[in-house]
Amino acid sequence: MSSRKRRKPNPKVPVQAPAPAGRSATAQALQVGAPALHQPASPPRLRMQSLLLSLVPLVVFWIVEAYAPLHVALIIAMLFGVGESAYSYWRHGAVDRLTMISTLLVLVTGALSLIFHSGVLFKLKPAIFEVLFAAMLLGSYAVGRPMLVALAKQQIGEIPPSRVGYFGGVTLRMGINFLIHAGITVYAALRLSTGAWLFVKGVISYGMLGLQVAGEILYIRYILRPRWQSRDETESAPPHPEPRAR
Repeated sequence: MSSRKRRKPNPKVPVQAPAPAGRSATAQALQVGAPALHQPASPPRLRMQSLLLSLVPLVVFWIVEAYAPLHVALIIAMLFGVGESAYSYWRHGAVDRLTMISTLLVLVTGALSLIFHSGVLFKLKPAIFEVLFAAMLLGSYAVGRPMLVALAKQQIGEIPPSRVGYFGGVTLRMGINFLIHAGITVYAALRLSTGAWLFVKGVISYGMLGLQVAGEILYIRYILRPRWQSRDETESAPPHPEPRAR
């Protein structure tokens, strides 16, 4: 009999079963309890990536148009539009709806610009995209089912009634914001140079969106949050006992 004492397993440390023979290191790392090698991006992050990627064909068009004929700039921009969807599929395993719409608009407006030999139609692509997005936001608000309320419920679950009205208001304000910028983009596409049009589409577009986000944060922090806290405390307070009849 061996004099060595057998070491007892520590119940606090989970014991993983050995991986079957022939499994790769990637498959072993994907076992339950092992750290994930790749986690898909959250929906808000995907939407932000889609909006940023939608700028790539426009920037390419602006750069190439300065050194090459219009049809060459349009074809290269259309190829980058297809590459936008290809990258999204390679990176995330799927193509989200915003990227699909953006790619489709690049191809349609690019093809029309080639047919009519005018870059104006291609420059109108961002405005068309913003009008469609604004129509979805304002349409959902008009029928009483604001889009951002549905998105918020998907992300955080059930929303208190006091917050539902706020998300509905954000839906309305964001839709109006997109409509205003779409009008500015149309004016820039028709009246201004390609560089000025790209500045309107890139800097001013994200600047307007950033100002709205900053305004919403300040509105929540200094106006809505005290109201919500007061209302939540009132709703969670126990009811006062009724006085006993003598």
